[in-house]
Amino acid sequence: MALLGERPDIHVVNAMAWLNDLGGKTRKSNLIALKTHTSAVLGQFSKMPNISDSPLIKQFTRCLNLNNDSKARYNVIWNIQKLFDHISNSTFSSPEQIQMKAIALLVSFSAARMTELSRMTMKDLHSSQNNTLIIATIIKKGNKIRNETITINRIKNQQCPAKALQSWIQSRVKINIQEESLFWYFKKHTIPSSHYCSQTVTTIIHQFEIYSPYNGLSIRHATMTKLRASGASVLEVNAFSCYILTSTVVDAFYYRPIQRDLGSLLIKSVRPNKRPGQFKTQSLRLAYKNSKSNLNAMMQFKSCKPMRIKTQQHRQLTKSFKKSAEKQRRFQTFLGLASLFDPDMTYTASKQQFIDVMSLP
Repeated sequence: MALLGERPDIHVVNAMAWLNDLGGKTRKSNLIALKTHTSAVLGQFSKMPNISDSPLIKQFTRCLNLNNDSKARYNVIWNIQKLFDHISNSTFSSPEQIQMKAIALLVSFSAARMTELSRMTMKDLHSSQNNTLIIATIIKKGNKIRNETITINRIKNQQCPAKALQSWIQSRVKINIQEESLFWYFKKHTIPSSHYCSQTVTTIIHQFEIYSPYNGLSIRHATMTKLRASGASVLEVNAFSCYILTSTVVDAFYYRPIQRDLGSLLIKSVRPNKRPGQFKTQSLRLAYKNSKSNLNAMMQFKSCKPMRIKTQQHRQLTKSFKKSAEKQRRFQTFLGLASLFDPDMTYTASKQQFIDVMSLP
């Protein structure tokens, strides 16, 4: 009985080892259920808090490969730009709508968790002199509590989260909310829960036709996907989303391909190809016009229809070019022979000598 009160994790491990030896198709699910329920029951009679977090049970669970396989929540994720476009094109007038806009932009520019939003108070907001808004936040994971800060820079457009929070605080003062919580549960007139914050963000993404399986949590996925796709490193996104710098959770769970409407790609109008004889750009057309006066260019385009040169004229030009090349070759030969007869003198051909050479058959 003393062992049960002081080290109940030993009994849990023994029971799991016995059940593991039985085998069967449901072995893994039975072991997980046994660990969960026995730890909860024995915790009522034991001095050990959180029996399931015992190092002995964790090590035995790891040896039996009972850890749940972590999978990404979504295979593809929607484009965060849709949210920004919707906010730019919409009007938020009521206090609940102003709060909705503030929460959506705060999550977009900080990747804040819904549990963080529910814990934020008015005392956590601090404005600095360099146009930044600092929010103190608390992150709880298991028995560990981390104090983090969210830094938001003010930007000059409608998507500025600092301006959205300022508008919400002004509306909050007008409706005379006495609680210290930053946000408010309007229907129940109390401080919001994390579930309410998620529902609030889900409402705004439904307004621009983002439906199931996506909910308010998907904004964090869309934000981190946009950052990674834009070239931000894993360390930068980890710091941005308040994860440990060495964590791999961003690429494993959040960085997903951006969803596209494949139907619109199918019906997208495609510009028909131009005919082979047409030039696509103005620069090519100008180059073509300038090439008319160049005989070498005409030789390269001798079979091109857009030259619009008659066949007979084209042949005459080609023949004239060949004759000119032959005369030039003969003249060079004449100069070479002359230099053989008179190597010590610089020979200069006269016009009449050049005509005589060119007139040779």
